Amino acid sequence: MLRLNEIAPGDLFTKDGVKVTSEKDIRNDTGDATLTVSRLPGSAGISGTGAIETLNFVAVGKGTTKVSVIELGLKNSKGEAMTVKPAELTVLVQ
Repeated sequence: MLRLNEIAPGDLFTKDGVKVTSEKDIRNDTGDATLTVSRLPGSAGISGTGAIETLNFVAVGKGTTKVSVIELGLKNSKGEAMTVKPAELTVLVQ
């Protein structure tokens, strides 16, 4: 139903003016995508609200489908893994 055109870091990572680097891997043939975002070495941790990532889709069919974040590997300012609840969104393409 959907084709992922772009995946990019959200504004939460750069609200304090620190630059980020990112690597993406979009695999529409399998319905998977990976985005790795890193803040510059020595940067302080971040907190607050904002988007973690932005996804840009184009409709390629009609019907209902789900967009799921099945793994979200966030780390705190000490490099320790944080527990994050994965999300799922139902999309109706008309």
